[in-house]
Amino acid sequence: MKIAICFYGITRNFAQHTLESIQRQLFDVVAKHDPNFKRFAHINLLAELNNERTREFNVPIDPEEYKLLNCDVVTTTDQRLVDERIDFKYLSQFGNTWNDNFGTLKNVLRQFYSVNEVTQTMLQESAKTPFDLVIYSRICLRYEKPVEIPSRILPGTLYTPWFERYRGLNDRFALGDVPTMAAYGRRQSRAREFCAETGLPMGAENYLLWYARKEGLKTRHLRKMNFGRVRADGKEERIRDDVPERLKYFYKLALEKAGLRSY
Repeated sequence: MKIAICFYGITRNFAQHTLESIQRQLFDVVAKHDPNFKRFAHINLLAELNNERTREFNVPIDPEEYKLLNCDVVTTTDQRLVDERIDFKYLSQFGNTWNDNFGTLKNVLRQFYSVNEVTQTMLQESAKTPFDLVIYSRICLRYEKPVEIPSRILPGTLYTPWFERYRGLNDRFALGDVPTMAAYGRRQSRAREFCAETGLPMGAENYLLWYARKEGLKTRHLRKMNFGRVRADGKEERIRDDVPERLKYFYKLALEKAGLRSY
């Protein structure tokens, strides 16, 4: 099995907070399936992080930190240039999912840009050595359990974590075959269509589910893995993984399949 891992976004001081778990719970697991797996990344570069919603203010970011991932191919873009290229002006007319002066919308669109860029790299490299499996991961994730790699990767199927779906799909980690992940990585392409059709502000999770359906992708949940997001200042958003939380997940899933609860 040939595997590629794609990273994207900002590094968020991951050397202090998430690198060890990435190496142990992601890289080591993938290496058992493909000792020569490839690593690609696109990084939005900034010297200092400010995020009103997550209460991160004036947090210094090391612009060279991404090198610790030891990627085979890395591309970077200054985030000031990213902000000039995203479709913020049009999409902002539909509102924002948080009351943070449109900071959340900007960050979602910045992520879309970075995901799209690393997807271009992945496709260029896949043309040389076709991959059987492609994994996308944010860098700010602390993996509490080993990543889950299905025994069989179904074509046209997007695999995402079972938690933090917010009536959609968890957008922080995903895996699938090359065509599926190429579509996943290009999802900024239908952002205008989503807002125009639904009248909703751009939200990462509900948009991903809408987009997957529009692209004709099947979706499956990865139920054996767990991770938390770690902010640049070290604060972690841990995910509950106990029996009550699992029961809640299966209850909601049953309602969704019965058409008694919208995603």
